[in-house]
Amino acid sequence: TATTPVSADAALPICPTVIIPVSVALSTTDVSFTITAIDEGGPGVQREILGLGQWTYGVVNNSESGNTAAVYLQMSPDATNWINENTTPVTIAYNGTAALISSIFLKYARVYYYAEGGTASAVTLNIFFQGNAVE
Repeated sequence: TATTPVSADAALPICPTVIIPVSVALSTTDVSFTITAIDEGGPGVQREILGLGQWTYGVVNNSESGNTAAVYLQMSPDATNWINENTTPVTIAYNGTAALISSIFLKYARVYYYAEGGTASAVTLNIFFQGNAVE
């Protein structure tokens, strides 16, 4: 038996007169909001993330004083029952920034936030939700 080398052109013939249309569109989401006078805290606005390929929450502690904020990324399959992404909160120092990225794939996401010092240490947070999807 003998082996005969085959060129790539012979193995995978390509016709230069055939055009195969490829269309890819990238849609983006960029939403931001500010929450002021946070003390005991609570959940932020929930976002449906099911149709997004990539997404992130960015949180900036924009307090006027040196108070510290704590945040959890929460996920939910039904916008009623929420799971904390981590067992401990992400701490954001005064003028600090945190990126919250999930390892859990569920339909909804939100940020739960509070001031670490309670009512005596109120904070202001700028929360950014950014994502994209290929269509």
